[in-house]
Amino acid sequence: DLSLQGSNSGAGVLIIDGDFHLGGTFNYNGVVICLKDVDVVGGGTAKNIVGCLMVQGTVTNSTNVNGNVSVYYSSGMISKLYSLTQYEVSSWIDQ
Repeated sequence: DLSLQGSNSGAGVLIIDGDFHLGGTFNYNGVVICLKDVDVVGGGTAKNIVGCLMVQGTVTNSTNVNGNVSVYYSSGMISKLYSLTQYEVSSWIDQ
């Protein structure tokens, strides 16, 4: 599990093998993969993810997703990461 409060930023591929509790200020450029549930709560200046957020579980407390929360799908960011890491997408289900 990963719980973030305060001011956090990063870039790359972030894989959380558990639940992800996101509070405070969070700025991330890249792919965030959570293998369980994501909980986004208010507070902080902004929560920005430029790239993509993949959640295997559910987004809990969705009524608390308020304030400056932005998740932007960016094929450009994903392509840039691919050129650095050479990962492979084994399957994709569009729902």
